[in-house]
Amino acid sequence: MEVWLVAGVAVVVAVVAYVLLTRRSGQVIDAPRQAPAPQTIAAPTTPTGDEDLSAGDMLTQDGIDKDDPLVYFADWLEGEASTETNGASEKPGPTRRIADAARAVMPVILTQGRGVVDLPGLVVDATGGRDFRREIDIAQLERAVADSGLYDVHELTDWRKDPPRVKALAVWLSDQVIEDMPDDAEMVDDDTVRIVEAARLAVSDIDRTGRADIALTAIGTDDKARPFDVRRSVEAGALQTIVAEFEESERHTTRTRTRDP
Repeated sequence: MEVWLVAGVAVVVAVVAYVLLTRRSGQVIDAPRQAPAPQTIAAPTTPTGDEDLSAGDMLTQDGIDKDDPLVYFADWLEGEASTETNGASEKPGPTRRIADAARAVMPVILTQGRGVVDLPGLVVDATGGRDFRREIDIAQLERAVADSGLYDVHELTDWRKDPPRVKALAVWLSDQVIEDMPDDAEMVDDDTVRIVEAARLAVSDIDRTGRADIALTAIGTDDKARPFDVRRSVEAGALQTIVAEFEESERHTTRTRTRDP
């Protein structure tokens, strides 16, 4: 019994000695204790605000002036898409595509008289992708800009770079409409475009035949919702007078603005 006890003690002593010797000789490497990994906390998501931006707003964020006709056209185009998709196109992704499409197609319409907006899969929902496509001519573009931006005949003819005689006659026609308006009457939504279009046609007729008969039918409604018309006949001599009076009015306005502090 004592022999076994002595033998056991000897074995324990030998093992301890071996461990101490191997630690000193560097064969056992203690890895440094790892610091606990820092707990990652997700940063709160900050709303970008894109959800509330219209197509026109996105273009102003891109640096386009807020009164630029392109901004009004983009908002009009978004309205068309929203009507067709029951509002689904008003999400930030589709709205951005509409804004970019408006920017791309507007110069085409202005130079060629017509352009196409083609946005396949503009809205994707449970039923699949829904496309949006519009063929837009110059008349629709002008209506979109004038109606959305509340342009008057001065601004619309300036933007479209109409000849001075067209601008002068358009301003004169606008005054004639106001003169003939019944009390509490309302103008139709596209009255500005119709007046400018009538002025363009009238100048063309006067150049060709020396006379123009202008009929702005149902240009507005009276207080009982009855439409009213404005009709005028203009000859070449009358147009010259209209142009001269308009130019004098413009010079007077410019002088007045120059004198104002």
